Amino acid sequence: MTELPRAEPKDGRRPRKDDVVECTIERIGEEGQGVAILVMKVSNQQRRFRFYVPGALEGERVRARVTSGSRDIIDTELLAILEASPHRSEPPCPHASPRLQPACGGCAFLALDYGAQVEMKAAKTAKLFPGVPLEATIRSPLTERHRNKLEFSFGPATAGDAVALGLRPRGFRFEVVAIEGCRLMSEGVEALVPRVTRWAQRLGLRAAIRDGDGGFLRTLTVRESMRTGERLVELTTTGLESVETSKGPRDPEWIARDLEAVLAPLPVSGYVWSRHIARRGERSRLESVVIAGRDHYEERLLIQGGPLRFEIHPRAFFQPNTNTAELLYAEVLAEAVPDRVGVALDLYCGTGTIALVLARRAAQVVGIELVPEAILSARRNAALNDLHHVDFLVGDVGATLKEHPSLCGGVDVVTVDPPRAGLDATAIEALHRIGAPRLVYVSCNPQSLVRDASALSGRTMNGPGYRLTRLRPVDQFPHTPHLELVATFERNEG
Repeated sequence: MTELPRAEPKDGRRPRKDDVVECTIERIGEEGQGVAILVMKVSNQQRRFRFYVPGALEGERVRARVTSGSRDIIDTELLAILEASPHRSEPPCPHASPRLQPACGGCAFLALDYGAQVEMKAAKTAKLFPGVPLEATIRSPLTERHRNKLEFSFGPATAGDAVALGLRPRGFRFEVVAIEGCRLMSEGVEALVPRVTRWAQRLGLRAAIRDGDGGFLRTLTVRESMRTGERLVELTTTGLESVETSKGPRDPEWIARDLEAVLAPLPVSGYVWSRHIARRGERSRLESVVIAGRDHYEERLLIQGGPLRFEIHPRAFFQPNTNTAELLYAEVLAEAVPDRVGVALDLYCGTGTIALVLARRAAQVVGIELVPEAILSARRNAALNDLHHVDFLVGDVGATLKEHPSLCGGVDVVTVDPPRAGLDATAIEALHRIGAPRLVYVSCNPQSLVRDASALSGRTMNGPGYRLTRLRPVDQFPHTPHLELVATFERNEG
């Protein structure tokens, strides 16, 4: 066993703010920060502390300053890299700080070579699923300008008190980095963000930090198609009836419409203004108005058998990396429906993406989703693609299947794409009750998949359960610790 490095303050105390330590990074944490272990003598006892160092890579020797901590977990700021990883590369982003730590919080692994990122994520996955065949990772075709959606926040700039539009650094609740350049989205969006900051400052607008603080601006979300070139912009504000500006009080709609001129250099198919209404004694709600164009844009996925068209509305879920999404869904199609089948069931179907992909090889597809607005979008998308053998049902997965017992028999394949928390108990029970020969699980959280795979494997009164036979990692999010997994389950015999 390797002896842990030691650091022993002269007064035998625990690490405090502004203490400087030198340490070796042993692994990468769940949020992408380097993790070092130091054993310190505190009050004549050996204590083991975990130091989290954002921007540090595995194997590096670094110097870091303590910023905060509680019990055995210590947060730090990277001061210097004493021994660099051979996989370290020069960050291309203008917002990577001189300490090589991404200032905006959007790209945790920006300084790590992309090939090493992929290998690191695959190695962590293999440890979580020992004995399960792990296929080669599907890499993102693009590692820059690959995002089709970004939500920027308004807030006081980290480099000053003026309002700015940008991204919020890890650990900050209110301040944002005033983005001047970002390679996650297209050059047009990159140029737009500082223009919006200057617009907000020129009007003397304030960001909303807390409900009722008199601030007006909340977020600006930009979504754009990689295939059609269309864009959708949504400005979200508070529900103020009158807004103080450098030109005096203004009607909030006047301000929302004034932004339209700023957006003009970036051709948009739709510009939506959404007010977050929060009044005491009332349920919070969003009220949206189309300021220009449409309330959606069109995206296309190039899938075997021809492109699929999708209407994307402001808050509809759609995979944020279009190029990798096409590879992800091609993998789901190949695993779920390698040949033509009769009935396919898509649970947590969202706006119907997987269901419409399955419809290329299934005689009948049924999708189930809890959110009514998502089902409306799914039905529109099915009609847009002339896929009339796809049905969508609104409701909780477990409850809906009880209401439609016919769906619990004769199903050839089930696909699930649950939220990060994974499957709940009723969904697990429903999957056992359906008893389809094959189950394909799209996971955005490997930890949840570990738990659900265990729950699916047990024998129940409805049958012998499932075994996890294959895993395929899909890197949707370069420069971050996130990883999608396509997991294939087969029904046990007997």
